[in-house]
Amino acid sequence: MKTFVKIFLVLIALIIVNKGFSQQDSIPEPDSLSYQVPMDSITFRAYQDSLILKRQIDSLREIRYSSLDSVAEIRARLIDSIIDYGKTFVGLKYKYGGITPAGFDCSGFIFHIHRHFNLPLPRVPNETSLMGRVVPIDSLQPGDLVYIQTRAAYDNTIGHVMMVIEKTEDSFYVIHSASHAGLVIERFHDAPYYVSRYLFSNRLPDEFYTREWNDSLMAKYRYANADIYKEYIEPTIPAEQPEGTVELLYTVK
Repeated sequence: MKTFVKIFLVLIALIIVNKGFSQQDSIPEPDSLSYQVPMDSITFRAYQDSLILKRQIDSLREIRYSSLDSVAEIRARLIDSIIDYGKTFVGLKYKYGGITPAGFDCSGFIFHIHRHFNLPLPRVPNETSLMGRVVPIDSLQPGDLVYIQTRAAYDNTIGHVMMVIEKTEDSFYVIHSASHAGLVIERFHDAPYYVSRYLFSNRLPDEFYTREWNDSLMAKYRYANADIYKEYIEPTIPAEQPEGTVELLYTVK
């Protein structure tokens, strides 16, 4: 009788153990994003960095930015990630109107590397130049944007944009997509063409990097940068057709 009871208890124990194994949590499927958007190792690391930074920014919002040093740290780390991501495209051919890794124009490249980290940078330099504040050329820092005059000798409007990635004692390095060279990194003062056509530089505000940018802030900075608009942007806006006149269109054959 005792032997029968022992065998019965052993069988019950085996049944319980097997049931426990069968009910173990299964390994979760990889996120569907990995199937929809294939990433190389560099892009995936940049994507992971962006998620980490987003969580840090969200935590800062909860404490309402009580520490300015923390905001500065998030800003610096995010700019470093943008620069590292931008460097992965060095050597890529220039593509007019391009905003994807298939090819960039100058502003398309700056637009893409910021949008990759969910930062709401406008597509064209006429808009980015009105964000933040103007910075003297001898005070530039990584992340600052540099604006170059258009090719037209008579025109003082913006024709090219690049981003500072490193500051040195006597100059700075920029990354940009140039029509003649593609995606390059170069020392600014080693390029006489850009030095001679330098217009100004600006630094994007903290609210941009902390993802608090909105239309009200854009209006505020537009007003503060009214002189930039008048000198470098307004001349590119076509004049309205004078009242009482007729527009004549000529076709050359």
